[in-house]
Amino acid sequence: MKQAMWKLDPTGEYRFEDNLAGQSILFGDEADTGPLQTALAGRFKGQTVDISEVINFVIDDTPFHSGQVKQKTLAVMQRENRVTSPNQRRRNQFPEGTLIAFL
Repeated sequence: MKQAMWKLDPTGEYRFEDNLAGQSILFGDEADTGPLQTALAGRFKGQTVDISEVINFVIDDTPFHSGQVKQKTLAVMQRENRVTSPNQRRRNQFPEGTLIAFL
């Protein structure tokens, strides 16, 4: 649903009813994933978790959608050395089964 809303109207002219509604990061031309990076770092600090757990957290507990997790958030965090991956084959790529270590 969130992904559809972002695609439908990046200007924010529509309203979205949800327990996370009213947060300004739901709509805009380009997503600021800074709040998502902070949320992930807070939730998973010091842990190594599967990418699916990260995506489920994003979907269930944030106003962001799954399409904003890998390249727009985790890749940025990896370039900033805030996350690593013990089983990643290619840097900044997060296929199913990738483990993410939050520093």
